[in-house]
Amino acid sequence: AKNGTPVSSATSHTSQAKPKTQGRWQYHEQKKDKSGPWHDFEANISQSIEDAYESWLANPTVDVRDKKIAHKVYRFDFYQMAWSIVDSLAPKHRLRRVASDGKLAMDAGLLVAKQVLQERQHSQRQQLSRTGSRIFAHRLSSPAKPSGDGWIPVSEISQLQTGMMVRLMRQPISGYQYEHLDDFGQTGTICVMQGYPPVQLQYQDGRTYWCDYQDLEVPKVK
Repeated sequence: AKNGTPVSSATSHTSQAKPKTQGRWQYHEQKKDKSGPWHDFEANISQSIEDAYESWLANPTVDVRDKKIAHKVYRFDFYQMAWSIVDSLAPKHRLRRVASDGKLAMDAGLLVAKQVLQERQHSQRQQLSRTGSRIFAHRLSSPAKPSGDGWIPVSEISQLQTGMMVRLMRQPISGYQYEHLDDFGQTGTICVMQGYPPVQLQYQDGRTYWCDYQDLEVPKVK
């Protein structure tokens, strides 16, 4: 597969099955000058992406959807319209949806993305107002020490990815004022990273909350 592009391991009979929708998905073969052609995914791969896209439209709290294709797990980010391979150092690739006539067919996705951005910015402002916290433009000179129970503190926001499981420290160190002390030590999934507080988590009970990345821990790689 070119650039790690998802390729089905299904039989030819399966790959020729008629897609359930009119929309089809394409990936961008990006060159150093950011030019390059767009290519169609295989029909059944495109349908898997379409299913994930419909899931995101219905519940856009978390931007990404993971799909196992052949022997790899691919992560599709419908907020940024990009895809990548999970646990890979390879860069993200652009993604788009087109209709049967080849024209872009992403109106629903663009509308949802706009609404999501407005809602997220509003919830950030509300949370800052409730907590009395200010927008910090700082980075701690020394991160927290490892907890010793299999989790290590985040020192750079680049360590984090949307869809990743993280834990809010038992004793946050950034100076940000959190409202719910019961959240300390709780795990959650990263929904998005933008603005301040920069990381929105979704806890196991479905609640979402914005956190300073310096108060988060990630599982230690064995």
